[in-house]
Amino acid sequence: MNHQRIREWLHLSLSDELSDQERHLVEDHLTRCERCRLELEQLKQLYGTLEGAGRPVPSEQLLWEARQGLRAVLRMERSRHSLWERVTRTISAWAGSLVSSRFPGYAVAAAGLALFAVGLYAGSRGVVPAVFRPQMAVQTVSDEGSDPLAAGDVEITNVQFLDADAKDGQIEFIFEAIRPVHIKGDINDPRIQKVLTYAIINEQNPGVRLRAVNAIKSSPPQSSDSEIKAALITALKTDDNPGVRNDAFAALQKYPFDEDIKNAFLYVLTHDTNAALRITAINVLQTVTGTQRRADQDIVNVLKSRVESDENTYIRTRARAVLEEIKQQ
Repeated sequence: MNHQRIREWLHLSLSDELSDQERHLVEDHLTRCERCRLELEQLKQLYGTLEGAGRPVPSEQLLWEARQGLRAVLRMERSRHSLWERVTRTISAWAGSLVSSRFPGYAVAAAGLALFAVGLYAGSRGVVPAVFRPQMAVQTVSDEGSDPLAAGDVEITNVQFLDADAKDGQIEFIFEAIRPVHIKGDINDPRIQKVLTYAIINEQNPGVRLRAVNAIKSSPPQSSDSEIKAALITALKTDDNPGVRNDAFAALQKYPFDEDIKNAFLYVLTHDTNAALRITAINVLQTVTGTQRRADQDIVNVLKSRVESDENTYIRTRARAVLEEIKQQ
């Protein structure tokens, strides 16, 4: 096994992001390499500092949202900058905004989280980071009944060599064997929801993302599934297609209005480049404020900022009118 590869996996081993096979290779190498054992101890000290007393510990839901948001932002990036520059910028921006919004006052911790995420990506050296790939069992071509290519209609993609040195008669690599899957089921079926969530965040084709959002909009799940709601919020904030954002907005209106949805609508009113969406956000927030019969200070603050700085004259006028209405409550 390549020594450099083991060093790259040390970061992932501390995050429990290695497959069983990779973990065994690391453990075996550490029994023989004092240099890597020392580096591992230094990494443990670094991680301990990042997770020191008083620092926030992200929940599983927060980590899931961060990963989904990161995937969406990376999909959006189409600039001429290098891959390293793109990933550094998008990870830092997303991690910083997400963590700081959930844990006010922890800007340093947010920056540390961003740098740690960049380190994971850089360490992968062209291999898909384990945090984004499913754990997989190691199979050999001699295993009875375990050949992933036995069935027909299999497409091989993303071949990544772990050991290309065939001097010992063995080579090792990872690849994706893609096989078409046909599923039909109720919108409340977790399998259906999982595919819809994936499509909303990861599909390159905007038409597929739009159809996934429309499926939820036309028949919302009976239970308020947090992953689907988070995927809709991510699409509303980050999708580069205004049609997808518009339908994600409409789908979210069918969920119970809560803090997450409120913040998503305020984000649209503040940042979305589509004036029609910003107007829709004002109208919805006006209705919510009227129904609750109380002034939400977050809504008031954003409306004031739109009165002062929105480039659209109608939006400035509507924001001013809604503020006047709130004052009379």
